[in-house]
Amino acid sequence: MARTNKHLDAFKAEHCLNSEEVLAWVKAIRDERGFEGVAILTNQRVVFIRKGFTSTKLEPWPLASLHSVESRRGLIFLDITLHSSGDKLALRIGDKDLGQQFLTQLQEARNAGTPPTSMTMDDPVEQIAKLAQLRDAGAISDEEFAEKKALLLQRI
Repeated sequence: MARTNKHLDAFKAEHCLNSEEVLAWVKAIRDERGFEGVAILTNQRVVFIRKGFTSTKLEPWPLASLHSVESRRGLIFLDITLHSSGDKLALRIGDKDLGQQFLTQLQEARNAGTPPTSMTMDDPVEQIAKLAQLRDAGAISDEEFAEKKALLLQRI
């Protein structure tokens, strides 16, 4: 049986754009505000949707505007933070397995529109930029990034 949710149903019925396809969704809490709702990933954007006092509140984040995604897996929660120009969306997800699936789908959706890079392995600056992308995607830790960056900077 497929998972369903009232926020997801409302999004599909009222807020889904033309040619927009839902790729993943997960119940989440919106940062320190404590708003409970659903984070929905489509092929075009991430949307946090919740029930407000008098209406449904929708916070869209176009995938093209995201410049980094951070994740932190704690003992109880998975925290995912999306960064765009001067703003961020911090989500706390209780079901870490579903949260990890959401994060993986998000990274794949962000990379779907990005052409493969032809990075020259001899260029330390390009390698540092690639490492920063891996760090921002949560693939490597800040410590691993700093260690590799220091080694690459010695080659310049």
